[in-house]
Amino acid sequence: MPRRRRRKRRGTSTAPQVSADAPDQVWAADFQFDVTTDGRPIKIVPIVDERTRECLGDMVERNITGDDVIGELERIAADRGTYPVVLR
Repeated sequence: MPRRRRRKRRGTSTAPQVSADAPDQVWAADFQFDVTTDGRPIKIVPIVDERTRECLGDMVERNITGDDVIGELERIAADRGTYPVVLR
């Protein structure tokens, strides 16, 4: 008799859900990948304030390292005068 496959369970977070009540509380960074018309890959990292939906910065490069992202976040924080409470 064949065994039944176990159903995958959806994970739940133990951290409390944080919503942005004011600007500069929650910033979101999304890592995206695309390919140019000549077939070469590019990486895209937009950084958005979740309250205002303002694009604080974006990086479009062929190669983006963690140090590059940290540098961009520090540059944005210096321009705005504050760091976010939460970075997603």
